Amino acid sequence: MSKIQELPDIQEWLRAGIPVNRNAAQTISDVLNISLDAAYRRLRGQSPFTLQEGMQLATALGLSLDILAASGKGQIVFEVEAAADSHDSRTSNLERLLKMGKALADDPEARIVHTQEDIIPFRMYGYPQLRAFKHYHWERLYTSDTGTRFNPVEEENQRDEAAAGIYRLYMRIPSLEVWSEYSLDSTLRQIRYDMETGHFTSAADALAVTADMHRLLDDLQEQARTGHKHRENDFQLFWSEIAVFNGSLMVYARSHQRVYTGHHTMHYLSTSNQDYCRQTTEWNDLLLRRSLNLTGYAEKLRYRFFNLLRQRVKALESWLNEQE
Repeated sequence: MSKIQELPDIQEWLRAGIPVNRNAAQTISDVLNISLDAAYRRLRGQSPFTLQEGMQLATALGLSLDILAASGKGQIVFEVEAAADSHDSRTSNLERLLKMGKALADDPEARIVHTQEDIIPFRMYGYPQLRAFKHYHWERLYTSDTGTRFNPVEEENQRDEAAAGIYRLYMRIPSLEVWSEYSLDSTLRQIRYDMETGHFTSAADALAVTADMHRLLDDLQEQARTGHKHRENDFQLFWSEIAVFNGSLMVYARSHQRVYTGHHTMHYLSTSNQDYCRQTTEWNDLLLRRSLNLTGYAEKLRYRFFNLLRQRVKALESWLNEQE
């Protein structure tokens, strides 16, 4: 690839991390501890950035290396976002989500498109019993401790403030969610499994989780009816009857796009690769054309969809009541 082809990508990459009121060359000079003249030569393509310099800039400016590292056709660099393999990683994941949420909430051009076949984590964090159970279940997958029972009070207190903050920020970010009638099934199966294996102290604790699922559905249905979460026309809900998902969370912001793809249950692979983001957008557009828009006036469709979801929750609740 020629220097003429490389320059726009590198300069665009740097602009995403350098504030508009700061000089790019001076910033590079300060971060890399090189002369201002050497920084200008790198910007003009007269001297190449080394991999070590790219890593230094990425760390200092909060940027991803995928544009610099993946120059060949078909090469995509993903970053691993570990979510729940320990208490420490779960805390850092919540802090990372909180930081991302703050940046997106303050960006007037930001929006999120969610096409994963599970409850979007941002939304789940608004419901204390549900998020406490999901955190407990995910963490137990990565530990050898199979005897600890679900303690909703302990789980709730450990990460409550950050999780609630993530939910509040998500309510301020324009978003589009694609659901299917099976979108709650993973969580419902987890609840039943943990009840059958003695990880709930009582059925009442499990029923408190399903009660939060009802509250989530009530809020989601109202947001779909009005078309807004925080301000007018900032929310859309689609029903995919064929349930063909690409398992992604697509984030659009003023300075970049980024795709988050599920990996090993609650870990994510993410990239800002332009080709991959474009392909993901095209696939999402195709999925939307084959889905039903439940936003606004689609009252009959909306009622049918939410009735299907509530029936699935009630079926589990009937079984839980028999376990008392």
